[in-house]
Amino acid sequence: MQFHHMAIEVTDLDRSKKFYQLMFDLDVEQYLIFGDEQIVFLKRKEWRLELIQSSSPPSHSPYVHFCFQINNLDETIINLKSNKIEPIEGPYEISNGWKSIFFHGPDQEIIELLQIKNT
Repeated sequence: MQFHHMAIEVTDLDRSKKFYQLMFDLDVEQYLIFGDEQIVFLKRKEWRLELIQSSSPPSHSPYVHFCFQINNLDETIINLKSNKIEPIEGPYEISNGWKSIFFHGPDQEIIELLQIKNT
């Protein structure tokens, strides 16, 4: 297992993208559309930051989650469910071929598990 990315919800995708590019020397890796969300992945070496702008502004403190890239999403879901850990969202198949699912951690932190198409 390896760390894949951290994500935050933003109110202005372009403003946030420019800020992280300028302040942290991140490059645009890719843009995605997922439901009503516009997403940009910024990257520096192997570290990624996902910025998410929804059509409706966040109604709470910024949404943050972290993501682990895994080899087999189906096996991992079975293992987690056998330990009575149920998903809070997903599984989803994203337009770029990735598959993801979201779970709560012990303190209600949000953990995404991601299988990229080449694994």
